[in-house]
Amino acid sequence: MTTLGALYIYPVKSLGSIKLTETQIFEEGFQYDRLWMIVDELGQCITQREAPILNLIQIKLIDNGFYIYLNDQPKNGFILEHDELLKQKMNVTIWSSEFLTSVSNPIGSVWLSDYLKQKVHLVKMDKNQRIKHTNFYPKPFLINFSDGYPIHIINQASVDDLSNRLGYQIEPLQFRPNIILNNLKAYTEDNINRIQIGNVHFDIIKRCERCIITTLIKNSIQFGKEPLKTLSGYRKSGNAIHFGIYAIAKDDLNPESQHISTNDRIELTISEM
Repeated sequence: MTTLGALYIYPVKSLGSIKLTETQIFEEGFQYDRLWMIVDELGQCITQREAPILNLIQIKLIDNGFYIYLNDQPKNGFILEHDELLKQKMNVTIWSSEFLTSVSNPIGSVWLSDYLKQKVHLVKMDKNQRIKHTNFYPKPFLINFSDGYPIHIINQASVDDLSNRLGYQIEPLQFRPNIILNNLKAYTEDNINRIQIGNVHFDIIKRCERCIITTLIKNSIQFGKEPLKTLSGYRKSGNAIHFGIYAIAKDDLNPESQHISTNDRIELTISEM
């Protein structure tokens, strides 16, 4: 029986992850997932692609929010509160989307500016500001600062198969998933149409196209060749290398069904291969 191996959120886009056993879920994704983002003075998003040293910043859950800190200097950090009272607004751009956000408290922006050695702002997504239109899904939907889609799912068996091809165990978090599925044959995820976790139904939008960020191993600031080189040998279609799938919680959500946990039962709808 397929089970949930882990749930993850990344409160600040391109910073560290937080492992969860349960979470609230919304159309735009898991609660607090990619709710904040780093931008330059022009409002352009800054990620590990442009600044791989962001890979050295970790984050942990605390009572009133998150503590963000350097991996090798745990006392060097700042607190990001869940419920900030924010008034300043800023137009930001992520890929081709431009929309209005709130500027987070200045402590985080100053800390990140010092670390990146350039003036940056930490911004927070305002509710209902970013609406995604795509040919891969029949109607527009809300999204936070994720690259393209609300929820990213990978299959542990596919990670293990890739590890066997590489000759070493790859860290699943290099793919920055929200959900890791267990007890499923490798690459079965390619043919999943729908998932039900507990009372929450998810539609599968498309397969995930992988980028250079997957080559940043834990605590590294140097891009490598793997796993993209190996994946290109058997997971390439056109110019895209696929690994994992994107999903969205269906819009029949209600207060009783906006919650999932690693103990929930999973049901899959899988098309024939």
